[in-house]
Amino acid sequence: MKVIAIEEHFVTPMYREKVGANEYRNFYLSSRGETMGHDIMAENMDLGASRLRHMDEQGVDMQVLSFGSPGCQGFGADVAIPMAKDANDRLYRAVRNIRRASPASRRCRRRIRRPRWTSSSAA
Repeated sequence: MKVIAIEEHFVTPMYREKVGANEYRNFYLSSRGETMGHDIMAENMDLGASRLRHMDEQGVDMQVLSFGSPGCQGFGADVAIPMAKDANDRLYRAVRNIRRASPASRRCRRRIRRPRWTSSSAA
């Protein structure tokens, strides 16, 4: 039986730059990370060896990745569209690299939907 982890997250440097830190968020990430024994933000930014190692250690065959909350939709079009493109491109490169380096049994796909903007919401 295959184990598929759903609702796994990833973030990008652009995400970290645009999503403002606050006292609660910083406390949650640091205290939860200490409890779990790893740096949550660093792990969420990793789309390579560390993520795959954790998957293998836990017997996970596949992850369904979601872009971190609030994701692109939390911003205006001037930030959201470049953020979605950046996340999509980074995920594409990560999946391509995993396909090249991993056994044929590890299947990888990627898909990030870019936000659609109406003229009123893009203004």
